Amino acid sequence: MLGLASTITWTFGTIYMKKISTKVDAIWLTTLQMIFGGIVLLIAGNTVENWTDITWNQTFISTLSVIAIFCTALTWLVFFLLVRSGEAGKIRSFNFLVPLIAIVISVLFLGETITTKMVGGLILIIIGIGLVNFKMKSLQKGGNMQRGDM
Repeated sequence: MLGLASTITWTFGTIYMKKISTKVDAIWLTTLQMIFGGIVLLIAGNTVENWTDITWNQTFISTLSVIAIFCTALTWLVFFLLVRSGEAGKIRSFNFLVPLIAIVISVLFLGETITTKMVGGLILIIIGIGLVNFKMKSLQKGGNMQRGDM
């Protein structure tokens, strides 16, 4: 149920971003989303975890900083800039590459092994991205031909 709610809210958020992206700066919108999302996660995390469970050392703080800045904030900024300049649905489909990239990185840097389930899932993800983009291209061609005939 949470996955469905997440998908629905993400879809509406992307559509909303597309509509207002010409009026509001993408950096400002990304900042607001990071602040409000951080507050929600802080409250949720506070209910299930204790602050004393965290080992606040240099490795933890540097890893947290890299994840927060580069893997979250900058990627959302790029996403919103791309949504502003292109088709939201087509750009959104490439978010499904995240598991593929995560698996490649975990194999290269963490020494994890690739399982047949992973390969099957990755193939399905790639097929899904291809179908979304192929369908959009064929719809665009069909729409352009209809407009040109009028």
